[in-house]
Amino acid sequence: MQPPRTGACSGPGRLLVLSLLTWSCTLERIPERVIRATSDDTLKLELSVPGDVPSGAPVEVRLEITNISDRAVDLHLTGREIAFDIMVKDAADRTVWRRLSGVATQSILQLKTLMPGESLELSDTWKHRFPPPPGQYAVTAEIPTDAAPLRFGPVSLRIR
Repeated sequence: MQPPRTGACSGPGRLLVLSLLTWSCTLERIPERVIRATSDDTLKLELSVPGDVPSGAPVEVRLEITNISDRAVDLHLTGREIAFDIMVKDAADRTVWRRLSGVATQSILQLKTLMPGESLELSDTWKHRFPPPPGQYAVTAEIPTDAAPLRFGPVSLRIR
C-alpha cells in the first residue's frame, strides 16, 4: 500500500477517512458470543453472533452442529437447501427479524450423515431494511428435523 500523496486528503475529508478506517478496524476486533449446548451427548450445537455491533451494520449469524460421539449420526433435515430459521427479539420479547418470515420452505427430507468429529455449518446475515434502535437483543435459531427441531441459543447481541 502506498502512502497518500501530499495534499491528496486534507481537512474534513481526511478526518472522515480516518474515522471510517477506525470504525472498520473496530468491527474486525469485536469478539463473537457463543453458546454451546449438547444434545444427548451426541451433538454439540453452537450459535455465534457478534457481541456488539453499530446500528445499521449487518449481523452475521452462524450455526454449527458437531458430532461429538464416536459413531456416525444421521440428521433428517428438511429442504433441498437445508432449512433453518434465525429469530431476533428485542428486550420486550418482540420479534424484530425472522429469517424465514414469509418464506416457503420445501418439504423435501434430506439425510445428512455426520461422521465422528464432523461438523455442519449454516450461516446467514441479518441485513436491516430499517436499522433497529440501540439496545439488547436475543438471537435464537432452529433447524427443523423429521422429529423435534434442533434449537440454538439464546445469545445476547448489543446494538449501539
